[in-house]
Amino acid sequence: MKPVGKLSATFLIAAARLLAQSALLECTQDAAAGGQGRDKEMKGAILLSFRASAIPGWTVDRGQLLLRKRGHTAASVKVAAVREPWTEAKPPKSLKLDWVDAPVEEQPEGWVLIRIPGAVVQPMAADQRRGIAVKLPPDWRVDSRESIRYAPYLYVEGRR
Repeated sequence: MKPVGKLSATFLIAAARLLAQSALLECTQDAAAGGQGRDKEMKGAILLSFRASAIPGWTVDRGQLLLRKRGHTAASVKVAAVREPWTEAKPPKSLKLDWVDAPVEEQPEGWVLIRIPGAVVQPMAADQRRGIAVKLPPDWRVDSRESIRYAPYLYVEGRR
């Protein structure tokens, strides 16, 4: 087998980047999660679901969640994939979630960008009834999807 030269490796990396795609997903459901009683893990969390019809079957590399919030700056928040179906009318009171840290970047006009690992977004590429849970700092108040102008969005990068 011939070793791959520098030029060939550069070409392969460039080709992989060209094959990558992106999509901007609008929020279709949002809800405050449980957090009452015994389920302290869900306290302060919101559930978000997005119109994932643009990414079925994708291998997701990363996501960037855009939220408009009021409150102090936080360096990071906790995020998790919601692997169970849920609806806005009946959000689950308790979920078993694998929380991971996600860095937060302040944006103009009260927006924040939360960098979400691809593994957290991936379940939505398989089933649109899934979503993302975000554990918010106690003083954050985020705009809901009903605000339209300030609704949450999810920017996804990946490959078909």
